[in-house]
Amino acid sequence: MQKRKIIKIILIIVTISFLIPYYFLEDKNDLLEIHFIDVGQGDGILIKTPNDKVLIIDGGPYDDFNKKVSSKLPYRKRNIDLLVITHAHQDHYLGLINVLENYRVDNIIYSGYDADFSDYVYLMSLIKEKNINLITAQYGKIISLDKDINLKILYPISQKVEEKDINNTSVVIKLEFKNFDAIFTGDLTCAGEAEILKYETNLESKILKVGHHGSKGSSCNSFLESTKPELVVIQVGLDNKFNHPHKDAISRLNKFTNKILRTDELGTILILSNGNEYWSKIIK
Repeated sequence: MQKRKIIKIILIIVTISFLIPYYFLEDKNDLLEIHFIDVGQGDGILIKTPNDKVLIIDGGPYDDFNKKVSSKLPYRKRNIDLLVITHAHQDHYLGLINVLENYRVDNIIYSGYDADFSDYVYLMSLIKEKNINLITAQYGKIISLDKDINLKILYPISQKVEEKDINNTSVVIKLEFKNFDAIFTGDLTCAGEAEILKYETNLESKILKVGHHGSKGSSCNSFLESTKPELVVIQVGLDNKFNHPHKDAISRLNKFTNKILRTDELGTILILSNGNEYWSKIIK
């Protein structure tokens, strides 16, 4: 009997010794991961750095976004380092409520422009209740997310007290990782793009997350001429009632790249980069 106990203890110790390295090295690599998650008609982006820093930009219109987040993170990762609410439209913020309820969120960036929608009010009250550091986006501010990975806020240029089109309160961010960069535009329209171009003359970027799901009134020529994207991603729902992406937007994008990836056609899109090269993978 004593011998069996000793053997059992040895087996437990051996098992633990195998699990500990897995726990700490799980999913470790030297790559930046950008997951453009298929959330239907909306935006939901998860970014994981080589050192497991996590950035979420928007959370789509459904409450299952939390499950999609957890499936892409190491088991031990229970906090979100930075979360960005681009603007107060349900197809961008609603899925973030469950994220806040299930993860510790360290910092949140938002435009500073509030809305009276009941679920948005609840989201903001949850942020206050959990005492999360809430930062109003400021043009030109640079945030260090990880070693060699910085975020630059491109928009709003100034805080807007009134705005007829909430889309044009969207927080726009440029991520820079050595020689790789990507721009995330929320639902910004051509009017907002033109405002950025008054202050930023060279926005050249490898990846562009297309504004407003590829609507007719976004991704205008002057903005595309400045960004010169090699690859663009459109987050959009299958057979959506808005007929996004619009043929005019697609036509403009085709002038600059033939790499147009859409979540309605491909599902979740993953971009990987080592800071110099990048690759795309489709995850159904």
